[in-house]
Amino acid sequence: MVVDDKTYYVGDIPIIEYLAEKNNIEVDVSEYQSSMADTIFLVVGGLVLFGVVGYGLYSSFAKKK
Repeated sequence: MVVDDKTYYVGDIPIIEYLAEKNNIEVDVSEYQSSMADTIFLVVGGLVLFGVVGYGLYSSFAKKK
């Protein structure tokens, strides 16, 4: 998020902290941090999705004998 010519914020936590400070809101940033379970779920889900889409593409282009 670009604030001005020399200031910008990258990532969700710095942006949330900036907006909370600017609007005088107290926010517990730890609520927004992902857990290891979230990461594992995303990796496994991505692999499954990749496998399903890959098999679909393979089977649609494979020559039938």
